Amino acid sequence: MKGIKKSLGILLCFVMVVTSIQLPSWTAKAAATPSGQMEETSILSSTVTSSSDAGRGTGTAYNGFIQSMNDFTPDYFKVTYTVSDDSAASASTCVLNFQPYTSTWGGWESNMVSIGDSTEVNGVYTAYVSVESIKSSLSSGEVAGINLSYVENADCTCQLTGLYACTVTGGQEESSNETSLLSGAVTSSINAGRGTGAEYDSYIASFFDVDKYDYLKITYTVSEVSAIKSYTSLLNFMPYTSAWSGWESNLVSLDNSKEENGVYTYYISMADLQKSLTEGDLWGVNLCYVDNPGVEISLTGFYGGTGTIPSTDKVIPSTRSQDYVMAMGQGWNLGNSFDGFDGDLNVTDKGEIAWGNPVVTKELIQAVKAKGYDSIRMPMTIHRRYSEVNGSYVIDSTWLARYKEVVDWAVEEGLYVMINIHHDSWIWLQYWDGNNTSKEYVMYTQFWQQLADCFKDEPDRVCFETINEPVFTDTGSMTAQDKLDAINLAAYNVIRSSGGSNNTRMIVMPTYVTNHTKGEPLYNLMTSLNDENLIATIHYYSEWCFSKNLGTTGFDEGINGGEETSRELADTAFTMIYNQFTANGIGVIIGEWGLLGADSGAECNEIGEELKYDDYMGEIARKYGVCLMAWDNGSYINRTDTVNYAWKNLVIGEMLEASMTGRSSYATGYDEIYYSEQVTEDTAIPLTLNGNTFSGINGLTEGTDYTYNSDTATVTIKASYINSQFNTLGSNEYGKFADLVFTFSSGADWHEYFIKYTTPTYEAATGTTSSITNPVSYNGAKVRRVSVYQTSGSVGPDHTWCKYLRFGEVVKVDYTNGTLTLSENILKDSSVVDGIVEVLVEFYDGQKLSVWMNKDGSVLECNDSYKVDLAAANISASETIVLYAGETEIPAQYINRPAGSSMYGTWITDDSICKLTGWPCTMTFSQTAHADLTWGGIVVYYFDTANYFNVQFGIKDRPVISDVSLDVGASAAISLSNLADDAQVSYTVEDPSIAYVANGSVYAQKAGTTTISASVTQYNRTDTVTAVVTVTGGTVVTPTPVVTPTPVVTPTPVVTPTPVVTPTPVVTPTPVVTPTPVVTPTPVVTPTPTASINVKPVVKVTTSGTSSIQQTYTITNGGTEAMDLSKLKIRFYYTKDGNKEQKFWCDNAGLSLSTAPWYVNYTSYVTGTFYNGYLEVTFNQAYELLGGNLTIGARFNQADWSSYTNFVAGNVEVLYDGQVISQ
Repeated sequence: MKGIKKSLGILLCFVMVVTSIQLPSWTAKAAATPSGQMEETSILSSTVTSSSDAGRGTGTAYNGFIQSMNDFTPDYFKVTYTVSDDSAASASTCVLNFQPYTSTWGGWESNMVSIGDSTEVNGVYTAYVSVESIKSSLSSGEVAGINLSYVENADCTCQLTGLYACTVTGGQEESSNETSLLSGAVTSSINAGRGTGAEYDSYIASFFDVDKYDYLKITYTVSEVSAIKSYTSLLNFMPYTSAWSGWESNLVSLDNSKEENGVYTYYISMADLQKSLTEGDLWGVNLCYVDNPGVEISLTGFYGGTGTIPSTDKVIPSTRSQDYVMAMGQGWNLGNSFDGFDGDLNVTDKGEIAWGNPVVTKELIQAVKAKGYDSIRMPMTIHRRYSEVNGSYVIDSTWLARYKEVVDWAVEEGLYVMINIHHDSWIWLQYWDGNNTSKEYVMYTQFWQQLADCFKDEPDRVCFETINEPVFTDTGSMTAQDKLDAINLAAYNVIRSSGGSNNTRMIVMPTYVTNHTKGEPLYNLMTSLNDENLIATIHYYSEWCFSKNLGTTGFDEGINGGEETSRELADTAFTMIYNQFTANGIGVIIGEWGLLGADSGAECNEIGEELKYDDYMGEIARKYGVCLMAWDNGSYINRTDTVNYAWKNLVIGEMLEASMTGRSSYATGYDEIYYSEQVTEDTAIPLTLNGNTFSGINGLTEGTDYTYNSDTATVTIKASYINSQFNTLGSNEYGKFADLVFTFSSGADWHEYFIKYTTPTYEAATGTTSSITNPVSYNGAKVRRVSVYQTSGSVGPDHTWCKYLRFGEVVKVDYTNGTLTLSENILKDSSVVDGIVEVLVEFYDGQKLSVWMNKDGSVLECNDSYKVDLAAANISASETIVLYAGETEIPAQYINRPAGSSMYGTWITDDSICKLTGWPCTMTFSQTAHADLTWGGIVVYYFDTANYFNVQFGIKDRPVISDVSLDVGASAAISLSNLADDAQVSYTVEDPSIAYVANGSVYAQKAGTTTISASVTQYNRTDTVTAVVTVTGGTVVTPTPVVTPTPVVTPTPVVTPTPVVTPTPVVTPTPVVTPTPVVTPTPVVTPTPTASINVKPVVKVTTSGTSSIQQTYTITNGGTEAMDLSKLKIRFYYTKDGNKEQKFWCDNAGLSLSTAPWYVNYTSYVTGTFYNGYLEVTFNQAYELLGGNLTIGARFNQADWSSYTNFVAGNVEVLYDGQVISQ
């Protein structure tokens, strides 16, 4: 019956052809955009049922019917096709039709594929059609089959190149509900600017219902996409509590947005916004633009969503290039074998064993296959393996034959093989001058001629990589990138013209230095070649600080103290790769990946964090459709184990194998937990399951030794079990006492190690700037990171951007022999000067060990006699710092710091007063006076301490005193300008016999010239200015009046206001305070006047704004005793129209102190309450303030965010302990 229906379908299809010719146009309704990841199966060749096969696929005439499909289980049908003259066609031109049928035909016009429905890459169009939509288009009955046919077009010829059945395998969108927030959330007063981004309008909208939604979504467009990079930040979600934080963690770029028809979509979960906060709970979110001059960003939607974030999984197109990459799966590098060579030209090159690895065996290749790898990269260096004969460069035939032997072994095992020219890139090719007749170019092209000829008959699974990690320098107008383009093109032309299978062999081309940010030029070159057999390659070794262990030891730790993590940067890199190549049909191979620390010894990278990296690389490789090829120079597979070729580190090997097919689970924290003694509490270990389920712990009994909470995915190890294992080590034994093997439903096992430790110590040592090795008793502690300091702060080869040393290269840790070695890389670095050196060793258990030494020329001596008491440095800064116009550095009297320490800026509010450049930030102060002060920050570095201060900066004109000329016996008022209101001035005269000063005037006594000095104390600084006094005349005046100015010094009558101390009538209301017999000790009441004298709150308030009232409160204590802030109330009076509800916000509040702890965050302790006609600010945390100040940045607004009408600021009333304090 099925065969009868199929034949009927074919017959009716031709009937349809005749009638369809009369239709004036077709309406395309079929094309769909699949969501999620899919499996595709080609069905073109196996299901062709047309009797006119010669006509199938040409479309040159109206051959119509192509084939029938009777399997309706796929989710989509996918077609790929070309159009002979697409310039003659339009987007509405229909080219193909899916025709469902029963015994009665229907639905034909509903399933057209048009050019506009399709995506085009390199001239090949792709379209998807939903099988369900085809079936539902029938007017009646159940579908019996689906015919695929051409649509007649006189203006172009369609050539079908592929037909696939597609099944969604995962990543489909889950249910979610979204609500627009844009219209209701916009609170900016510059609504006319909102939505353009043409200038830095910055603030767009605020969002406060953080508990109402699970995620936020925005949609936006960009005017000039070509003018920005894919990683350029465009918008920013800024979460906040009462203390602002997290702004830099939630930037939106093209890389993390999904594009469809020119509209970009970005999602962020409320959980991620909460995690980006440095402290507190999420209170609200501001959405802002990021300034990009010349680029217009238009926000088109802002939504709150509940449920799961809709899938943004990348669609992996099916092209020849991409399909080849997918078939390569994950691969392995045969590193340091055929690419190794003897650098000493005076010794015989040892070939593949030159760099320490044994001869490659067939069993090694078989072991690679057995471990799950589908492809192998075979780096080859031709340097020292060729000869020059009459201008021709000939590869050694024996060498090439041996190399080919190993290639053929891999082919026999079914592996894909990537052949490349390796270290020649930096040995000789980098010196190419760009001339096609130069030696380097001739060598390169001739080498590829020989390689192409040698492998031209190899199967398709063998591909050619043009060059490894290319690097060049600019030559005239020819850039380094131009040279790489030329080299890639030269290899391409040689290979394609070499015959055999090379005309279609896959050619792999690198980006410049194989960097993922350098993809655009390669993409342009590849598209210009219009060749479907091209693949792009890059290398990825994670972020440098994590990869080499420059202090960033965790995969999810902020890099170098910042907020971005290595995991997030991996996402960024792979998104960039996808957008540049994969989305456009060009496959990508990560030709090398791993961690740079793998070459630095087993203790460089934290093993558990390396495992998390390995797991995630496998995950994102699958997500973005790239082939990973692990770099192994002998660090992973033990090539000396010629029987088993086992992993050198079994734990890493198991994770690498597991990562090829799926996710693994692990502890959220480190894989080591440290104990210095027996414990009384259980240890909780949160897990990251990655979709798996927890199975158990080998050898342990749930309930007895541990418990598991499936709701929180947390394993809790019983204290009794920990102590029982802890006791297996003797009192003076340290190290690992338990290896807990966690098992899961899928993926690799996870090892959690328990370590016994105590305080590490070091011994004296001597050395030179070539090397110094210190004996260290580690006592179970494991080094996390090492940094070096001198009086100015951090020193070392990377100290300008990272203070930590590179493991294995600059610092070496040897636990077996108990040593810590510093190499010449640090000791001979120009930043390290003669003097005391502190080597700070930080351990994973939280301990720190300072190793002290002294450098004297090339000699280093290490012992405790060089230890510096850092606490005794007593570094401090004044709360207000004023420079006089023309000064370039902060006067020393403002900063108390040791000799040799360094000082830098950290932040500034008004950069017209001080500009900060670089990091650490140098401070450049304005050379002109400013009326106002501005807030900023400074840091003082002294050895490993960083002392931060928030201060007010100001630039004022220097005090000026004028010269004085007068006759003997005369007097003249001193002209001293540029004084503050509270300035204190005292005068001295160099020769008082010539003149003296009294009551601000100069009195001349005898002829002569002398100098008058004015000591001016203002702005917390004291300076001396001088002037010349010239006295003329011959009569000497008797200086009897000189004594008379003393009454000015002794205003003793002022001391007598003692009656003020005893305003006893004020005491009378005490019965109100104490309505109990306790009232009787009335003398206790008398101290209240003392509080008003000895505690003197001084409050200054600045107010601005109409929509939102912005305020700054500066609070100091003008008394002699500490002021308890919890007893302080500030009432700000004002008038306005209306009685709308108002809200108060404390954006920041900080105590800047003159003694340690120097700065205290007080934001969460500030409360604002509205009363009739005034705002009352109170403090709900006691803090005694004597020296220093409290500065508050606050604002309040009407609850509906409308502007105030007729707002007028009034006076400020200050109350302390219930009493009004005059200001």
